[in-house]
Amino acid sequence: MKYASVDIETTGLNPRKHQILEVGIIVEDTKMKSAIHNCPAFHCYIDHETIIGDAYALQMNAAILKKICDLRISDPCNMLLKPEAVPVAIGRFLFQTFGHVRPTAAGKNAAGFDLPFLYELPMASERFGFAHRVLDPSSLFVNFSIDEKLPDAKECKVRAGVPGEVLHNSLDDAWDIIQVLRTRY
Repeated sequence: MKYASVDIETTGLNPRKHQILEVGIIVEDTKMKSAIHNCPAFHCYIDHETIIGDAYALQMNAAILKKICDLRISDPCNMLLKPEAVPVAIGRFLFQTFGHVRPTAAGKNAAGFDLPFLYELPMASERFGFAHRVLDPSSLFVNFSIDEKLPDAKECKVRAGVPGEVLHNSLDDAWDIIQVLRTRY
């Protein structure tokens, strides 16, 4: 099976009000288990004219905001995209990787957070789409006898035995989800 591990970094929690700053997608083939540098990946930063966000989210993503400012000066890899260009780029990447099949998305809270934000991008539903079922590792690592809520990404990593912190960088976080899910196949 192939799936797309999706992660975004945003300026807040409301997809209708706040903005995506960074998008990372890594494709996993459960039969191959390639190293990160051998997996198909999409990564971009989004260049908004004006940033609208919550203080906490902006502070947490200060390094990403600096990266966006730096890319405005020099972007040799074309990683900085305007919001309207992002759905086209994601659609092209997903089509090259999955063809006409809508891929399964994976991520910690992808269904409730990442995908709603992505679908708010201009013309997103016309450019790309994911399958209705989503892989969320919290359902695999919940301990019903002690948990009062589903575990977050950090706790999923701990329970899966995956070392390291959650970095709040879209590609690293997408890779974390793949590593956590790999412990189950």
